[in-house]
Amino acid sequence: MSDEIDPLEPDDDDAERTEPEPGTPDSAANPKRLKQQQRRAELDAIEAEEFWKFVFASPVGRREMWGLLKQAGVLDARFGAGPTGFPDAYASFFRAGIKAVSDNFLDQWTIRDFEGVRLMRIEHDPRFPKPKPEKAKR
Repeated sequence: MSDEIDPLEPDDDDAERTEPEPGTPDSAANPKRLKQQQRRAELDAIEAEEFWKFVFASPVGRREMWGLLKQAGVLDARFGAGPTGFPDAYASFFRAGIKAVSDNFLDQWTIRDFEGVRLMRIEHDPRFPKPKPEKAKR
């Protein structure tokens, strides 16, 4: 494919490719450096898309991702209580924040690979109906 991007492949006009000193801010005044940054950003986006497709393509990847969500409380709607059993608003907000992180992960993964996340949820989420096994024909 001719439209694939390789930021490491030098262009005709990239004869003097230089990396900035560490700690030096990038400059948009250097067109060569700007083009290099754009190509790098495009390649990073392509690699990220391939990574998420790979993760959710395997049953092990889907199981592990579901385990992360479960640990972060994707299924929980718990409220905090103090040692005496009286509701504790701070503990409730703390748990709500953790759940918000897991919900955000799920949303981001769904955007990146809808079909893979759908399979993960069908396989592991108890809120999703499981497909019924086919009956053997006699």
